[in-house]
Amino acid sequence: MKILIVYYSRTGVTKKLAIHLASFLNADLEEIKDQNSRLGLLGYLNSGKEAALKKIIPIEKLMFNPKDYDLVLVGTPVWAFTISSPVRSFLEKYKNDFKAWAMFCTQGGEGEQKTLSSAEKIVGSPAKAFLRLLTKQVLRKEFLSEIEVFKEKLEK
Repeated sequence: MKILIVYYSRTGVTKKLAIHLASFLNADLEEIKDQNSRLGLLGYLNSGKEAALKKIIPIEKLMFNPKDYDLVLVGTPVWAFTISSPVRSFLEKYKNDFKAWAMFCTQGGEGEQKTLSSAEKIVGSPAKAFLRLLTKQVLRKEFLSEIEVFKEKLEK
């Protein structure tokens, strides 16, 4: 199965997980890039506001084409209890190119169910699998069993 992992990461936590998943699943990896500054407190607040308002923002064109993959894994941090605005923009732009898709998210607290349901509503179909990890789990690399279960669901 040919897999593409597409992710957005403001602080680097989701990126760390995406890199680990790409290695574990032998997948291609692509970072979603936008033009907004997300540094510091102002960047944090603006990011949360965009997510809460379900903003669609401009993102850069991908190097990889999701149409060329059997499965697209979408990674997002949880912002304001939902998907990040760059990932929302990615889903809106590329949802019709997915043969199958799954999702993973990183978060400091709660919001994973709204994150998944928001993404599924945009794509118009349920995710094949969903992985949710806390920031502290990713930073401590305490997630191997969760990734094994996620992989099993992807292979079904």
